[in-house]
Amino acid sequence: MQIKIDVKILIFALIFYITKQLDLYFILMTFALFHEISHLIVGLMLGFKPYIFEIKPVGYSIAFNNPVADYNIKIKNGNLLELKKIFVYIAGPIFNLFFALFFCFYEYKDELIYSNFVLFFINLIPIYPLDGGRILKSFICLLFGVKKSYVIVKNISSIFFIFFLVVCSMVIIKVNNYGLLLGILYLIVIKYRESKFINKKINMYETIDKMEQAGKWNMKQSEKY
Repeated sequence: MQIKIDVKILIFALIFYITKQLDLYFILMTFALFHEISHLIVGLMLGFKPYIFEIKPVGYSIAFNNPVADYNIKIKNGNLLELKKIFVYIAGPIFNLFFALFFCFYEYKDELIYSNFVLFFINLIPIYPLDGGRILKSFICLLFGVKKSYVIVKNISSIFFIFFLVVCSMVIIKVNNYGLLLGILYLIVIKYRESKFINKKINMYETIDKMEQAGKWNMKQSEKY
């Protein structure tokens, strides 16, 4: 498994140090790591093979190869694959919820409770590529197919992302938290990159539809996607 480290994490650590929030940043990154390890464990249990692990300024990311047995165009196996993905995506937020409640019960420091609740709620927001957005995409894929899942998730993500920015802007103005501002700016960049990816997927499926209508597409070609 390849490991990548985004050097911008040093800039984030410096900003949080200057704003006297380095301890909170450390706690968030620590539980974000456990969050991602939860994805890894469930993914391995379901037959996924990790091929890259990224350390980012606002968390971590792990990418899997799909199980070979499920990677085909058959509806039954395609649905099974999406169900497996949902279990992998939801594993991280469930871990954070468990620890938030655990720390509440045993009266641990507020930072530990706060950090896990933040990771739980933010990751479940239906904004792609957050866990909530990925869960939504897989669920829609089960109901309406792959192409529509990208279109619907793109629209829903945009709505929730605007709402998220408005709420965060109000919080930043109220508490004057520049560390939070930096995190929001980074999420905007990630959202922009993922939007380009989704648009490419939508265009690809639209091209396939046009080729099918023109009789220039066959099932063997579609297996490559």
